[in-house]
Amino acid sequence: MAKRSSTFLARRLQARRQRFDRVLIVCEGEKTETGYLNELCRALRLPGVRIVGRGAGPTAVWRRAQEEFERDRDYDRIACIFDRDTHQDYASVLAEIRQHIKAQKIGKRKAGSTVLMPVPSNPCFEFWLLLHFRASTAAFSGPGDVLARLRRCEEMADYRKNQVGLFTRLRPRLETAIANARQVRQQVEASNADEPLTDFDRLIEYLLEQGKRHVPVR
Repeated sequence: MAKRSSTFLARRLQARRQRFDRVLIVCEGEKTETGYLNELCRALRLPGVRIVGRGAGPTAVWRRAQEEFERDRDYDRIACIFDRDTHQDYASVLAEIRQHIKAQKIGKRKAGSTVLMPVPSNPCFEFWLLLHFRASTAAFSGPGDVLARLRRCEEMADYRKNQVGLFTRLRPRLETAIANARQVRQQVEASNADEPLTDFDRLIEYLLEQGKRHVPVR
C-alpha cells in the first residue's frame, strides 16, 4: 500500500512539474508597460516570459513580433501590446493581426502551436490603470484626459510615466481591474463602439494562470 501511495504521489508531482510557457510580449512603450510587466512576472516567478519594449507605434510592434517569430518559432504565445493614442495605424494593425489569427499565421510563417494575442488599449495603457479604481465607459478626449482622471484617483496623484513599483502598488486592486475591464468591454461592444477599452486583462489573466498552474522544472 505504501509503495502504491508513493507512486501515486510521484505521478502527481510529475504532472504538476510542467514547464512554463515560453511567452514573447512586444510592447509599444519601452519603460512604462515593460516595467509593469517585468514586475508582475518577477512577482509570479515566470522565467519563460520575454518582454521587449519597441519604443514605437503599432506597426513597429507587429513587425517586431513577426521578426522574433521568424528567428524563434518555439514560443507558446506572442502578445502584441499597443495603444490607440494618436496612432493612425492602430485600427489597420489590429485588423491585420486578427486576420493572421484566422489564417493561423504569424507573418509569412504558419503559427503552428504558437498563439498570437493582440493586446490593444484605447485610448492608452493608463486606461488599464484607471480600471483598478472604476469601470469607466466615459468618452476621453485623448491620453491626456485619461492621465488627468487617473491622477484624481486615490494613491495615483503622483503617477508618472516609467514609474517604478506600479504593479506592486496596484496589485491589491487587480481583481477589481480585471472585472471592470470585462464589464467595460461588454458594454462598449454592445453599443458597437471601440472605445474606451483594453484587452490588458486577458493578458494578465493568462499570466496569473501560468503562475498558479506551473512549477519550475529544475
